[in-house]
Amino acid sequence: MIQLEERIAVVGAGLAGSLVAHALAQRGAKPEVFDKSRGTGGRLSAARLGSMSADLGAPVVEQPVAARLLAQCATLPLEAWEHKAADFEGVAAAAVGRYVAVPRASALTRHLLQDIPLHTQVRVTAVEAAASGGWHLLSEQGETYGPFARVVIAAPAPQAVPLLASAPALQRAAAGVNMSPCWVLVVQLPVRPESVAQLDWLEAGDDVLARACRDSSKPGRGEGEVWQLQASSDWSQRYCEAEPDWVAEQLLETFAQQIGVPLQPLQQRVHRWLYADVAEAPLVPSLASPLSSDHTLGICGDWVGGGGAAGAVTSAEALIAALEAGR
Repeated sequence: MIQLEERIAVVGAGLAGSLVAHALAQRGAKPEVFDKSRGTGGRLSAARLGSMSADLGAPVVEQPVAARLLAQCATLPLEAWEHKAADFEGVAAAAVGRYVAVPRASALTRHLLQDIPLHTQVRVTAVEAAASGGWHLLSEQGETYGPFARVVIAAPAPQAVPLLASAPALQRAAAGVNMSPCWVLVVQLPVRPESVAQLDWLEAGDDVLARACRDSSKPGRGEGEVWQLQASSDWSQRYCEAEPDWVAEQLLETFAQQIGVPLQPLQQRVHRWLYADVAEAPLVPSLASPLSSDHTLGICGDWVGGGGAAGAVTSAEALIAALEAGR
């Protein structure tokens, strides 16, 4: 059972970790969140693009996931996105309910964590038993945090493995997960390309690009012409270790070829998500519980719930249920 004033560490400020921390605080516990990045969001992060910003990770939240999120926190800054979609041949796509956080994707996790202590730029390297009971977190910088009654690991599976040394079943589950990378390029263009003047979302282009999304069409965004180009999973895997400048050149050139317009971006930013999605997770579904045998260590994240934002939400719901039930 979750105890009032129980001090709980959550390692990872992505969607799953933020949902768990929010739920713990709502139930009277005292969560503290740790993340190696400068902000929150994980794959819901936004990036600076000169004086502007753009969503750097997951471009949207699908309607079924948005409904589940709003059921847990009705005040989340989520808005429906009215947009026009097509494939790269110009064939209109069926209407799909998509939501976005306003004014940028990371607003979602910032809202969930707004009243919760947050330690950023802290890379947790070990979880060790405290002499007085509970757990200490050790950081790459040599700092020690805690003790905490419980620790929740909400990091990608490969990063979770070394933190789960005291929970063998959970560690084996994490070690059995393969995650796939994804290259993303965000660009600001001087004007909107005429060939896509009526489109905001282009899907399934070719072997290089998976999709192109007009970020500046989303609700709450500022002025400017900003697009997010997401490479396909296979292409990202093939060129996972390629030079970022070369990757940016390939993605931009492919997009220009697909829409039939030469492009000269005003500014751009390329990013590799090394653990973008779940490629294979053979052991996770067989786990009896997302908690260790003594219920003091837990896991959540998209890799626990089957991948994507839906998997992140599912894993957070399962972990909170297990903590409440004491199992």
